[in-house]
Amino acid sequence: MTQAAKKLTFEEYLTLDAEDWLRLGLPEGRCEYVDGEIIALLPESEPNQALAEYLSFVLLNAGIPFRLIKSGDCEIEVPPVKSGDPRTRIPDLVILRPEHLPLVERRLLITQQMLPPAVVVEAVSPGKDNRDRDYERKRAQYARRQIPEYWLLDREEDKVVVLELQGERYVELGVFKGSDRIISPTFPELVLTAEQLLNLMEERLRQEQRQLEQRAEQAEQQAQQERLRAQQLEQMAQQERLRAQQLAEQLRRLGIEPEEE
Repeated sequence: MTQAAKKLTFEEYLTLDAEDWLRLGLPEGRCEYVDGEIIALLPESEPNQALAEYLSFVLLNAGIPFRLIKSGDCEIEVPPVKSGDPRTRIPDLVILRPEHLPLVERRLLITQQMLPPAVVVEAVSPGKDNRDRDYERKRAQYARRQIPEYWLLDREEDKVVVLELQGERYVELGVFKGSDRIISPTFPELVLTAEQLLNLMEERLRQEQRQLEQRAEQAEQQAQQERLRAQQLEQMAQQERLRAQQLAEQLRRLGIEPEEE
């Protein structure tokens, strides 16, 4: 394609490949298309990324094919609802349909001409702007895109919200907390509670704390062994010095002056 001007049409944006991206000096990492401009997104927080990856692992174990699970790297074309809405979104987790796979070999982008993904998941970040974006703006755009199911993983309020598309709007299928089993139309056999998912970070921190304590204990044991070994070596050295003194005294009694070291 020709060199891009300051702004790109969406059709031009769709044709970009890796070489075009470099040649045009476009932002690295995750981006969204907004009113002709390509806007770089901030890197995802580690807790949100961990939640998405953990849910990916759970879904994989539940029998979802590996290639259909996309964590933080699948771009979806969505219709803007309000002025300033991005034309593309990158959810924290996307479950594709098998029909998508031959269509995304060149670029992991689900366009309006394709079927919508089966499920999208967002891990909600703290802060009013972040919460409004996930609960309102993305909700409206994903509904307009006809994505059948939308999950919100809300660590701040300790809940998982599952929305199901009915007509043109999402309705709350459930707000799950604690030991509530998460109910999903797409994954009816899934056995996962809200606390199993949301307490992942706390459990990870506890595991890391236990590992740190174990390493500190091992280091202290090793230090004690080294101190004990040093004491044993000192005792052996003292015994050798004592034997040397006794041998020197015996030599002197025999009239032999021992050699000085």
